[in-house]
Amino acid sequence: MKAIWLALCLPSVFVKSAKLSRSASPRLQHDSSQATAFARLSSKNAVAQKLRKSHKDANACPDNQFPPVNVTVQGVGYLDDILSGDILGQLQTNLAGHPDWEIGKPWTLSMVADSVEREMDRKFGFAGGEGFNVFMVKKARVGQKIRVTDKVKTLAISTRLEYRGQDPITLEGAIHLTDICLRPMTCDAFFQQHKKECLDDDLWKRKLNPEQVTGHTRSMCCEQMKCAEEAPC
Repeated sequence: MKAIWLALCLPSVFVKSAKLSRSASPRLQHDSSQATAFARLSSKNAVAQKLRKSHKDANACPDNQFPPVNVTVQGVGYLDDILSGDILGQLQTNLAGHPDWEIGKPWTLSMVADSVEREMDRKFGFAGGEGFNVFMVKKARVGQKIRVTDKVKTLAISTRLEYRGQDPITLEGAIHLTDICLRPMTCDAFFQQHKKECLDDDLWKRKLNPEQVTGHTRSMCCEQMKCAEEAPC
């Protein structure tokens, strides 16, 4: 009887075990692939940082008022500063001494961002009203080139760069910001907003190297043509 009972019961046990194994397999494979992708992302992140560091001088930012540092974002909540006290103080001092840091004047913030987070995109920006020069760092991406232009909304002494997302960032080394540049709006940004400005114009032409020229109006970014250049004179 015992032998018969084993013969009848054991196959069903093996079948159940096999079914459980097969049903769990896709989940295990999915988790494994996620872990592999995450490890690859972290490795790519490290390589990208080394490459950017070696080419830092080639990507210089004229009139940059942001201190020459990289920023790692971790352990912050809604409206927390992402800059340490000494770096923030240096930034405020730089801006206070710049003649173009005035409320209402346009400034451009640019950087390269790496994120090893997998849950959500993260929002940052300068304090002031609803914030200005607000930008998003996409999740699980490296080498994100970010550039935003906005009008200044605070005095230099009150300037703060903060995390503006609702959910806290708890992952260690979650986001890295490098090649950070903060400067008055340049003419290349002005021309991106006004694509036809000083083109096919009998009186005005665009200044050379607009990415190196500070300006946000036609008179600042264009120059009047001389008689020999006009058509007709």
